[in-house]
Amino acid sequence: AGSICIKPSRFWLWPWEKQPENFVHLVNDNTNVPQTHAGAWSNYAATKIRAERIVREADLSTGRGGVVLRTSCLRPGNGVFGPGGDVLCGAFLVRKTNPSWILDSIQSFCYVENMALAHLQLEASLLEKPELAGGDAFCITDPNPPITYGDVGTLENVLTDGVTTFPRFPPVLMLLIAHAVELYVHARLHSPVLARMLPPVTGDIVNLQPSLFSLTSAHLIFDDSRARRVFGYRPAFTTIQGLCKLVDEFKKSGGRAEFRQMLPGGGGV
Repeated sequence: AGSICIKPSRFWLWPWEKQPENFVHLVNDNTNVPQTHAGAWSNYAATKIRAERIVREADLSTGRGGVVLRTSCLRPGNGVFGPGGDVLCGAFLVRKTNPSWILDSIQSFCYVENMALAHLQLEASLLEKPELAGGDAFCITDPNPPITYGDVGTLENVLTDGVTTFPRFPPVLMLLIAHAVELYVHARLHSPVLARMLPPVTGDIVNLQPSLFSLTSAHLIFDDSRARRVFGYRPAFTTIQGLCKLVDEFKKSGGRAEFRQMLPGGGGV
């Protein structure tokens, strides 16, 4: 995941500060990945970093019969979306009403068919010229300039005839609520008495914690030029085209294309 390169932000500012630290990220294959759990923006990112390290270190390992394994990793930037129940743009369609405080955030996106194509192109490179990409990691994204979440909201609102909406919420209010959710979760975690007395946090609100703001409230711009140069990554769809296909599949299926998001723990953010 490209999000492993994101550094945590601090959104409570002193009066003389104009913007948070790490508010704008320009991410490419040379961006340093945090080396410690504390350096990652969330537990999610920390586990992704460990997973990538395991896969990359497996490159050139020898299996049964002396077969040599070649591995490589893709870092989609940032959110992967598309038909089938994604936790981002598809989740917006399922929820219909999506209160948002990130409509002005500029971010790169990665449409799922571009992601699938990148896997095939990288696999071909590992088979034909493994020395080029073996043991490496590559950022990939859609071929267009990054867009805002407001652009996503406008498109989904128009293509669903106004059914999918994005009411604008104040970021400071949402950050305060996020800290309250985090405090509640930690209170139950560290107190057996409270764990018995208080119900657990479930549903979408479990995602509303301060760490999420480092990912969603920052501007994230990904550069995939090295993937294009090394293994020939050539994305076929722009983000806008991908969103149009997402909504089209959703409407044609009567909403069933995003069925996974309707199950308990769908995980939309």
